[in-house]
Amino acid sequence: MVRALGFYQGLSASPFVSLSSSTSTSALSWISSIVDDISEINVEVQDFMDTGDQQLWEDLGTYKGQETGWSQIAMIDFFSEKPKFSSALPKTAGILKAAAGTRIGPRHVALARQKRGTGIPQHCDLFNWMLTLHLPLLGPGAGCGIIVDGERRDWVPGKPSVMDTTFLHETYNESEDDLILLLVDFWHFELTDLECDELKEFLLLTNYVGQGMKDNE
Repeated sequence: MVRALGFYQGLSASPFVSLSSSTSTSALSWISSIVDDISEINVEVQDFMDTGDQQLWEDLGTYKGQETGWSQIAMIDFFSEKPKFSSALPKTAGILKAAAGTRIGPRHVALARQKRGTGIPQHCDLFNWMLTLHLPLLGPGAGCGIIVDGERRDWVPGKPSVMDTTFLHETYNESEDDLILLLVDFWHFELTDLECDELKEFLLLTNYVGQGMKDNE
């Protein structure tokens, strides 16, 4: 099932986007660049988890009466760059900027955490011009992940997944450990740079910030 509040005509849609298809491989090659640097990212993230300021985490809290266990530290939040991320994780921020450039950030770019024994209930995000990358960094590798349009995929450290969150989706962590991942919202790869620029201007003018998370009721 897919629903869209912000609908841009003509864009392809599937719950998960193949990273090896002929249409997406070149457009999403920046994801491989990030994966190539995952060892460096993991060292910095682990150091932050051990010694960094844990007050930087912002909790999603409850949704539909359920504790989500989801929190994140934003690098970009609705086009606005957050300097605290770059201060805490400068290498990670640099790698993301160098790899993805202007394609990232129509909503969130963040370090995210799904606590053990929790999950975000089913919902959809309603904007089809945006895709979302999850790149798991630290965690169990099984028993935690995301379900999109009924398809369940575990978060495996080092293995990226790209999804269209206009499809109903939910997260889960049935393991005994927290899961840490990079979350990167980015413009749909079928949009031109000009279309991205014009969409950004329109969205800022219409003050869409904070809109778009809906349940399936």
